[in-house]
Amino acid sequence: MKKTFDCVEMKRQIQEQMWIEAGETFEGLIKLLDEKTKTNKLWLELKERKRKVKNNSIN
Repeated sequence: MKKTFDCVEMKRQIQEQMWIEAGETFEGLIKLLDEKTKTNKLWLELKERKRKVKNNSIN
Protein backbone atom coordinates (compact mmCIF):
# COMPACT_ATOMS: atom_id res chain seq x y z
CA MET A 1 0.00 0.00 0.00
CA LYS A 2 1.40 3.36 -1.03
CA LYS A 3 1.24 6.12 1.57
CA THR A 4 -0.41 9.26 0.20
CA PHE A 5 -0.92 11.28 3.36
CA ASP A 6 1.52 11.79 6.22
CA CYS A 7 -0.27 13.20 9.27
CA VAL A 8 2.99 13.61 11.23
CA GLU A 9 4.46 15.73 8.43
CA MET A 10 1.26 17.80 8.28
CA LYS A 11 1.48 18.39 12.07
CA ARG A 12 5.09 19.49 11.75
CA GLN A 13 4.24 21.90 8.94
CA ILE A 14 1.37 23.44 10.93
CA GLN A 15 3.59 23.83 14.00
CA GLU A 16 6.34 25.42 11.91
CA GLN A 17 3.88 27.86 10.35
CA MET A 18 2.48 28.82 13.76
CA TRP A 19 6.02 29.30 15.12
CA ILE A 20 6.84 31.66 12.25
CA GLU A 21 3.50 33.47 12.62
CA ALA A 22 4.26 33.93 16.34
CA GLY A 23 7.51 35.70 15.56
CA GLU A 24 9.61 32.70 16.60
CA THR A 25 9.34 33.46 20.32
CA PHE A 26 7.59 31.64 23.14
CA GLU A 27 5.89 34.87 24.21
CA GLY A 28 4.62 35.36 20.66
CA LEU A 29 3.39 31.77 20.54
CA ILE A 30 1.46 32.17 23.78
CA LYS A 31 -0.09 35.40 22.50
CA LEU A 32 -0.99 33.78 19.17
CA LEU A 33 -2.63 30.81 20.87
CA ASP A 34 -4.60 33.12 23.18
CA GLU A 35 -5.83 35.09 20.17
CA LYS A 36 -6.79 31.94 18.27
CA THR A 37 -8.67 30.61 21.29
CA LYS A 38 -10.83 33.74 21.46
CA THR A 39 -12.11 33.20 17.90
CA ASN A 40 -12.25 29.39 17.76
CA LYS A 41 -15.88 28.34 17.17
CA LEU A 42 -15.49 24.95 18.84
CA TRP A 43 -13.84 26.44 21.94
CA LEU A 44 -16.53 29.13 22.22
CA GLU A 45 -19.29 26.53 21.89
CA LEU A 46 -17.73 24.38 24.62
CA LYS A 47 -17.39 27.39 26.94
CA GLU A 48 -21.04 28.30 26.34
CA ARG A 49 -22.17 24.73 26.99
CA LYS A 50 -20.18 24.65 30.24
CA ARG A 51 -21.70 27.99 31.29
CA LYS A 52 -25.22 26.68 30.64
CA VAL A 53 -24.59 23.50 32.63
CA LYS A 54 -23.17 25.52 35.50
CA ASN A 55 -26.15 27.90 35.50
CA ASN A 56 -28.63 25.00 35.39
CA SER A 57 -26.98 23.25 38.33
CA ILE A 58 -27.19 26.44 40.41
CA ASN A 59 -30.95 26.82 39.84
